[in-house]
Amino acid sequence: MRLDAIISCSGRRIALKIDIEGHELIALDGMKRLLETNQCFLQVECWEENSALFVAEMARCGYVLTHRIDVDHYFANF
Repeated sequence: MRLDAIISCSGRRIALKIDIEGHELIALDGMKRLLETNQCFLQVECWEENSALFVAEMARCGYVLTHRIDVDHYFANF
């Protein structure tokens, strides 16, 4: 189920922890509205083979990679 179908809010500050075992890009596709209409901080466990593409997709959504610890990637848009 798409996160955008479950949570409909805008103008909020939201923290998300995402650990979805290699399905990072699919999850991102399902929560773009949430990410675009809120100020968010995310901790995403991103598998190495998906990392470069995921970071690029997050940048297209207006997010900056602020920090990385091993497979955990931290993003913010504020």
